[in-house]
Amino acid sequence: MDKLVGYREADFPEYHEWVAGVLGVSPSRVRFVEQCDGVLSMIAAVESGVASAVVGEFTKFIAGDRTRYVPFESKPSFMDVGLLYRKGQAQEKLEKLIVVSLGIKSTL
Repeated sequence: MDKLVGYREADFPEYHEWVAGVLGVSPSRVRFVEQCDGVLSMIAAVESGVASAVVGEFTKFIAGDRTRYVPFESKPSFMDVGLLYRKGQAQEKLEKLIVVSLGIKSTL
């Protein structure tokens, strides 16, 4: 994944490590192009097309209809995890991540 929207590292340092763990990569490989102070600002960034976000399932209930939520899991987790992205904006790398995510979900 080239870039993601995420929570501000100063406020949520565990989120950055958690995302890297969910994606199965080193934290240094995850690039956050926008850091948000809460879930509503993260949804707004995704809706505006900045980038996608790795979020908990609860986010889909407040995200509105301009985004899509695709559930996936790389390993057992304390909550369902998925990718939140802007509807109609699936670039090649994002589409690959969605396909891989759905494949992982179906094998669990």
